[in-house]
Amino acid sequence: MLPGDALEIDILQGHFDRAMICNVLRLETPQRAEALERKAAEAVASGADLVSADSWRGEFGMATLIHALYALSLASRTGSPEPHSLGDIEGCVQSSGFEVTMTAQLDEGVSGALFASRLG
Repeated sequence: MLPGDALEIDILQGHFDRAMICNVLRLETPQRAEALERKAAEAVASGADLVSADSWRGEFGMATLIHALYALSLASRTGSPEPHSLGDIEGCVQSSGFEVTMTAQLDEGVSGALFASRLG
């Protein structure tokens, strides 16, 4: 674990077999979220994996109240009450040199995990 802003700290390039970005992207603007995905792409070796676990927009069913409170928290931090959509996250991942290999919805669609491999 390295302290500091993830976009400003030095990370070895092409060194790691897996990058994990967990519960962070929803707290960032779309531009910073995409920049974090690019930084992960630079850090992993060719053929390495990316795991992105986070919350994204979707149908929330019984979690509506929790989502509303969460939206208020997001809006106070990012200026938007919605987390990024799964499609937005997939786009960031793909434009950063990864191929999405699997996605999984968790918590009635409130959260999920995205798995990707770096293109070689």
